[in-house]
Amino acid sequence: SDDSADAAPDALSSSESTTLKYGEESYRFCTWNMRGCGPDRLLYASRLMQDCDLLLLQEHWLLDDTLHKLVNSDPDLIVYGKSGMETDRLLGGRPYGGCALIHRRQLRCAVTPIAVTSRRLFACMVNFVDFPKMLLFNVYMPCDSNNADGNDLFREILSDIESIMSLNEDIDHVIIGGDLNSDVS
Repeated sequence: SDDSADAAPDALSSSESTTLKYGEESYRFCTWNMRGCGPDRLLYASRLMQDCDLLLLQEHWLLDDTLHKLVNSDPDLIVYGKSGMETDRLLGGRPYGGCALIHRRQLRCAVTPIAVTSRRLFACMVNFVDFPKMLLFNVYMPCDSNNADGNDLFREILSDIESIMSLNEDIDHVIIGGDLNSDVS
C-alpha cells in the first residue's frame, strides 16, 4: 500500500474547521491556505472535502479560468472563486494568491458570488434549503508586518466586508474565514 497519500507535508497540516448547527441541520466548514496547487496540495484538499461540506481555500495560485483544477473534474464538487492575479497583464515570477470555495453538489444550496474589487476577498451569499441564509467571506489578508501599505490593504478589505454586510442586513449568519495572516486574539 502507498502511504504517501495519507502523509501530509507539514505545510498541509494547518487546516481549521468549525460546524454550524441549526435545528437538525449542521454544516462543517474548513479553511486552508494551499500555498500552491501542486499534486500533494490537490490531494490534501480532496481529503479535506471528505470531512467537510464547504471548503475555503486561499493561495491556490490559479487563474480564474483554471479554478476547475481544484476539484479534479469531480462531478460531485462545485468550485467558485477568484484568482489573486490580474489576468489583463503579463504575468511574471511565480503565481500567487487567490481564494476559492468548494462545496458538495448534494448540499442543496444556491451560492451567489458577490462582486468585490479586491483579489484577496471572495464573497458570496449561500442559501441552503431548511437553513438560514448566510454571507460567506473567504479572505487572504496581507501579512501582519506593521507597514503602511499592508495596513491600508487590511483596512480596505475589512471595509469591503463591512459594506457588503450593510447592504445585506437581512442575513441570518455571517462567516468570515480564510487566512487572516494576523493574530486576532
